[in-house]
Amino acid sequence: MPPQANPSVPGINPGWAARAEAINRAGTEIATTLFVGGISPGVGDVWLRRVLEACGPLSSLKRVNKAFGFATFVDADGVLRALEHLNGKELPSMGDQSGEAPKALSLKADAKTAKFLEQYEQGRTVDGDADNLSTTTIASLLTQMKDPNAAAGSDGSEVRSSIPSHLKDLPPEELPEEHRTSVLSEIDKFRQASAAREEEKKRRDRVLEQERRMQQGGGWGPQQGGPQGPMDGPSRPAGDGRQSYNKPLDFVAQKEITDPVERDTEEEKERLRRAEEAKRKQAENQEQDYIYAERRRFARWEKEAERERIATEDRVQRASALLARSDAWDDAREKERELFYAERARWRSYRSGARHREEEADAADREAEKAEAEAAAAAAQRAAEQAVADSAAHADAQRAAGVLLPADGSHAPLKLKVAPKPAAGEEQPAAAAVIPKAVLGEAEEEDLGRRRLRKIELGDGLSDEKREETIKQHAPHVERELPRDREGLFAASPAWDWIDEAAIARSYRPLADRMISDSVGESVPELTEAFLEALRKRSQVPALVDVLEPVLAEEALPFVERYWRRLLVDTLSLAASATSS
Repeated sequence: MPPQANPSVPGINPGWAARAEAINRAGTEIATTLFVGGISPGVGDVWLRRVLEACGPLSSLKRVNKAFGFATFVDADGVLRALEHLNGKELPSMGDQSGEAPKALSLKADAKTAKFLEQYEQGRTVDGDADNLSTTTIASLLTQMKDPNAAAGSDGSEVRSSIPSHLKDLPPEELPEEHRTSVLSEIDKFRQASAAREEEKKRRDRVLEQERRMQQGGGWGPQQGGPQGPMDGPSRPAGDGRQSYNKPLDFVAQKEITDPVERDTEEEKERLRRAEEAKRKQAENQEQDYIYAERRRFARWEKEAERERIATEDRVQRASALLARSDAWDDAREKERELFYAERARWRSYRSGARHREEEADAADREAEKAEAEAAAAAAQRAAEQAVADSAAHADAQRAAGVLLPADGSHAPLKLKVAPKPAAGEEQPAAAAVIPKAVLGEAEEEDLGRRRLRKIELGDGLSDEKREETIKQHAPHVERELPRDREGLFAASPAWDWIDEAAIARSYRPLADRMISDSVGESVPELTEAFLEALRKRSQVPALVDVLEPVLAEEALPFVERYWRRLLVDTLSLAASATSS
């Protein structure tokens, strides 16, 4: 069962536009966007839109993934009703996922929306009828969603429509780059709405044409049955009796039109009237949308002009102050103010104390550097002595195994086997070409085995403290080697073998959650999980930006740049440590 149309939803507050414009002129930007999280499994876009529209008309609904999205209401009253009636409301699971546990909706306002709502609520009058209507509509929708036969609303329940070719002729490259994304989004929504209205109009025309043909063919009598076939139950008598199908109901005023031409004319008039009414409503809606967009555009222009005026006044004031100071400048007076020119001896006495402190600090730094150098030399000496001792112990072990000569120089006698020389006249047998086989001693075989490539098990026995110490040791060198420009940084690839589930849980998940909280203002677990899922797939920078851009917008690219640099520094430091070992 597809979602039924809402019987009635709260409309736009008549005083909303003037009130919002006044708040905007006071310096608070108009914002009516809510974060919608905790969407139950199987709930499609159509059902979610119906539930949200029960609180007020929507301007847009952007579904980031199955778990969360963003809803923009037309007015602030819809936002306040949604926060009051839907926040914490549990939606049932639907469709193929109806067996999964349902979730409670989580509606949150960002900083801009919260600031605007705070100003709007100061002079707001609560509409009790609209609140009651929202409560009733939400309860009705939840009852429909709990029906096992209800469709999820993401496939068949949506209106499928095609966009006419004449609406696709706007080249995106002609739009300003800074506004291209938002303008194309609004154009796409307008096209979809226009195509959907055209499709709905065609569907209504087909239904009316079918009804007209059925009526011309004799109506729906007891022999033909209704639209679903013959009626069940006992048949009713024909004719003009009290139980006849031909007798109209008492409370319905029926006008019999027997002339087919006249009936077609009346139906055509009714169809034209409905079409004109639909066009009038569409024109009114487009006019309201245009007026609202123009007001916002004029408000932005006024704010830009005011900002430019303030900046110009500031530049003029600073330039005037510098010019006045330049005109009133007196070298003699300025020299008198400076102790260096006025009392050189006194200045030297002040300077001598500061110079003495600087010399003491320099001496302390030199002593510290000397101590560090001595400590490094001692550590190198101990390492060399340990290496000599290890080499001597290894040589003793090889001598004991018979690989090397004994230390005293004694060795077993060398025995040679010489064949006798053939006598004169005897035919010397032809010597067969024998290729000597190289025989390696144990020492050579061990050295050859060490030179063969062996698989390095990354992270074996590497504790958290050792990992952090290794990163700190190699990080300065890696950071110096990394490109400073953004393109070169994005072209570099991290050592993916060092990014596993343990590393993600220990370092990279807390880092992503902290950075998202700094950008959005609060933690968004669904966005963090989507970002880490792309990281597990070893996605490159464009894919990571695509995951974050619906939520962070222009902050997505700087976010990924900082995160990508951290990945490069950590993984390349660990890889460098493994290579040096």
